[in-house]
Amino acid sequence: MKRVYNTNKTILEKYSKVLSIQLAVVLIIITFLNIIILESNRRSSARIKEYNPAVKIDLDPIRFTIEELETFYRKHTIQAYAGTPTDDLIIEIFGDDADWAFRCLKSENATHGADRENINRDGTKDIGVFQVNSYWHCGKLGYARSSAECEDELRKPEVNIRIAKQIYDSSGPRAWYGGTCN
Repeated sequence: MKRVYNTNKTILEKYSKVLSIQLAVVLIIITFLNIIILESNRRSSARIKEYNPAVKIDLDPIRFTIEELETFYRKHTIQAYAGTPTDDLIIEIFGDDADWAFRCLKSENATHGADRENINRDGTKDIGVFQVNSYWHCGKLGYARSSAECEDELRKPEVNIRIAKQIYDSSGPRAWYGGTCN
């Protein structure tokens, strides 16, 4: 009997962007390491005039500080996400913290969809790109808690991302429960 395997297309679509971004980061790291090796070889070959076994050659390895490596990683991680209007807004609003924002969204809202809504056990709603709670954060927009107008406003990507940045600045990453947020 012939077995037919049915792949869930939405799962493939959901994870294809994440996998392509991770692949891009790996390729960037490999490229970065190749640059280091080539630069090291260039430096050492410039000093070698002729082979003499009695002369010891210091290869003068390239050294990077942790800060330089973090800056390089952040820059290339953020560039891997740039391209969609929502992702560009996240980069613009979160600035240097955009890498945290993208890591957090892997567990909170992997598709970065502005229309996402989650109803919590206590009846409140988490809405939008960063799953901002309508009960606790509508007051920041000047609306009554959980009002329909506020929920519509939270579905706008720019508003949702700006509120998320305010929450992040005041409470840090612990305001989100996603596994990749903390």
